[in-house]
Order: sequence, then structure tokens, then C-alpha cells
Amino acid sequence: MKPICALLVLALAGAYAQTPNFAASYPPVGGLPLTSPLLKFDDTGKFHIMQIADVHYANGTNSKTENGTVLYSKCQNILPAWEKYPCSDVNSTDLMTSVLAREKPNLVVYSGDNVWYDTNVDVLAAHRAVTQPVRDSKTPYMITFGNHDCERKPCRRDLMTEDRKSNYSLSQYGPEGVKGVGNYAYTIAGQDGRPAWAVYVFDGGAYYEFGNNSLPSAGNYSGYDFVNAAQVDWYNKTSMALEKSQGRKIPAIAFTHIPLPEYDIAFTCANKAGKPNPSFIDFSSSVPSGCNAENFTPACASATAYPNTATLSGAGLRTKEGCEQVDLVGNHYEGVYSANVNGGLFAAFMSRGDVKMVNVGHDHINDYCANLMGIRLCYGGGFGYYAYGLEGWPRRSRQIVLNEDGSITTWKRLDSYGNFAKVDIESFNIAQNVVVSASNVTNDAGNVTSSTIFGGRVLAGAASN
Repeated sequence: MKPICALLVLALAGAYAQTPNFAASYPPVGGLPLTSPLLKFDDTGKFHIMQIADVHYANGTNSKTENGTVLYSKCQNILPAWEKYPCSDVNSTDLMTSVLAREKPNLVVYSGDNVWYDTNVDVLAAHRAVTQPVRDSKTPYMITFGNHDCERKPCRRDLMTEDRKSNYSLSQYGPEGVKGVGNYAYTIAGQDGRPAWAVYVFDGGAYYEFGNNSLPSAGNYSGYDFVNAAQVDWYNKTSMALEKSQGRKIPAIAFTHIPLPEYDIAFTCANKAGKPNPSFIDFSSSVPSGCNAENFTPACASATAYPNTATLSGAGLRTKEGCEQVDLVGNHYEGVYSANVNGGLFAAFMSRGDVKMVNVGHDHINDYCANLMGIRLCYGGGFGYYAYGLEGWPRRSRQIVLNEDGSITTWKRLDSYGNFAKVDIESFNIAQNVVVSASNVTNDAGNVTSSTIFGGRVLAGAASN
């Protein structure tokens, strides 16, 4: 999401062992979603998706010297006691390997900011490195892009071309004439071979710019980008074509990088309804003593830290009197950094009635799910160690299990500092739009000890069981 003041260097560039995936051109607008023999429910009626958000992979353990200063992709926002240990992008891919081994998903979705573009020596090598653990596990995967994968540079198509060299990649350029690279959809086959669920992936862009009277010094930068009208039209027509072909609406989930403005509304409504109320530093008028951007801990962000401070911002503030009773599971430790422009995607989801869950990244220390008007709006939580985080708050990935009966179960899997725990386990019935069950923590640490931190990588000089 937000830039980090650090410079980066050369990525580990594992070679592809797979044969290139030269798929046919993506169907034009109005065509059906793609299918793949890799996307099918198991014999228990379940399909498991692992979301990886905001790895920010840069240059691995390599470094370079610029103006006499050694630059490398050092881990961000880790406990001071750990600063003496090596920690870089490689710890992020170690974590990926560890979580993949525990979860054994049927599909992985990288939801953007997979690599960090600025001063990256080789973004294609970085992309190969960040997807290497998934390819090594022989798990099919999809990608979308965030604002930091290419910043304002035209490298999205190059990254997609590189990604599609792997036959484990299901990523697609998307239909011609639609904004972005990486707007595509697939169906997941049920046990009867017919579509049971659909997955929609949207390129949410990076930044939008307009006119010569905005901010010339910043390239006319105006704000974060948004899913635009052409992309919404593509979704509508794909969804309708799928319904027509099957004689019913097919339930779906969606992935993009930048949160929709409705994420702010959902948090505000849950807050007003008396649900979990984690205040956050971004919009607070009264900051507790000792808490600031450099010293931002879970205690600083806790509900009790701001007894007299409203937790309303942006679009949420305007809807505070018209909220439905909604639930929220997870943490809200920073603002919702959506676009200033609402492109209408959430309204399209509501109108069509098929998308039941939206999954984003971008805001690394938000990991909540909240129900808004029958749609579950969820964050993945920050995954990468080179990306900014929250000191003392483990990195994590969202796990999503789709069930053929129309229900969804989701949780977050923490890193080894968090004992690889499963947290915020919730199941919800998409037909009734209610949370069926929710629990906090299930410890699944195995032989992890306190000496084994940073994605399962054993620290130099430390021992583990």
C-alpha cells in the first residue's frame, strides 16, 4: 500500500521447471469464464483458496552499494531484539513455503503488490522468486497487480507474460479493450462437473491522474486508482452469460488489490453496531502518550487506547446514521486507503447478487472481514516482511474454503512468530448472509519454538526442535 522509505536490490531468480502456458486469447467481453481441470471441488465438497497479499518482494538477500550506502530489502517493523538477525525477502518466501505445507490449498491468489518496483534491479526476477514456492508445491495460482508492482511504469504486461510461462499459472491478460492487465474469471467445477462457484479477478490499477492543475510535481498524481466502468461492464456481462448458460446464478468470490470505498462503510457500520471496535491511529484526534508512526504497537491501536475518539473516516462518516447491524471479525489498525472515486463495482455485485465475498490487500495492518449488504468484505493482512507491518503483529495470509453447499469458511494463518496459529475462524452462510460461527485462535504450532521466527527460517545461532 503506502510507500516505504527504503531501497531495494537483486532478486533470487529461480528458473522455471514447467513448460510455457500459451493459452488461447481471452474471450471477448460477454464471453463465459474460463475453465481448468485444476479447478474442481474435492470429494468432500470443498475447495481451498490461499490469498497472499502484499509480499513486496524486491531483491532477496542480494545487496548493492549506492553512494557509499549498502542497500538491501531489510525486513520492516520487526521487534528491536530481532534486528541482529538476517531478515529479508527470503523470509517472506520461507513463510510461503511453511504455510503452503500446512494448508495445502487447491489454489493460491496473489492479490497485488507481489513485488516492489522502485529501484528493483530486475522485477521479472523478483516475480519469479515470489511465485517460486507456489510453483515448487505444484499448486495452481492466479495473480493480480497492485500499485507497487509497476508504480506508473508500463510493466504489467511484461510481468504477466513472465508469469504465464509456468503451467501452474492460471493468470490471464484479460479481454481486449478493458482497462488493465489481469481482468479474468474462472469457474470451479463441482463434483458433478458443472460450475459450482466462480472466481473474478480485477486489475485495480495503481494511481489515477488528471489535468495539469492537480500536482505537476508528482506527475499529476491524484489518488489511488479504481476498477472503472469498462471493467464493471465486463463483470456484468460475464456474470449474466454464466447465469444464462447454467440456468441459475453461480455464487462467486472476487479478488483485487485496492479496497473498495465500501470497506470503510462496512467498518463504520460494524463499529456503530457495537461490534469489535479497534480504533486506529490514522484518523484519531487524541493519540495516547508514546504512540506515533514510529512507535505503533497493537497496544497503541487498541480500543481502550482511544476512549474518547471517534473511529470514523471517509465515506463511513457520511453513512454513520444509516447503518445496518453488521458483524466484523478481525483487526482495523489503519485507515481504508481506497480510491477517492467509486467506480461502482460494489453496486454491480449487489445488483447481480452472485459475488458473496471480496478479498483485497493494500492496507497491510487491516485484516478484518465485515458483512455489508450481504457481501463479505475481507482483507488478507500483510504477508511480506519487506512490506511495512506492525511491530509485534505477525505476518499472515487469508485462507478461504468454499463449500458446495453454498457456505464459506475463512481464517488467517499467522507466521512462526504467531506460532502458525489459525485465527479469526468464521463460517458464514451466503444464502442467509449470517455468520454461522466464529472463534478466535487455534494453535497449530507443531514443533515451533520461540527461536524459530520470520516465516519458519531458523535464525543464525538459534536452535529449534
